[in-house]
Amino acid sequence: MLFIGAEYDVLCNEALEAAKLFAAAEQAEREDGNAEEDDRQGVESWRKGGIWWEMVKGAQHGFNYIRKKEVGAERERERVTEMAYDRAAAWLKREIYA
Repeated sequence: MLFIGAEYDVLCNEALEAAKLFAAAEQAEREDGNAEEDDRQGVESWRKGGIWWEMVKGAQHGFNYIRKKEVGAERERERVTEMAYDRAAAWLKREIYA
């Protein structure tokens, strides 16, 4: 199960708590994401068994579809969104459709 939260979304903590609840039932060790890679992609992440949590740093609710007015901010929003979609697609291919 993949959870993606936005740091400045009021629902982010609820999603994190749900991820922790599901992860508690997993018979595995928690693995924190690679700090260098997480920083490059602008996320904080961890996995435990079949549960994967990511928080997109600096993002608000709807970051993947609510456009920014300032050109540079919009480019960054598109970059972060594309990386989130790429990670989700890779997870689907690896964990669900393998």
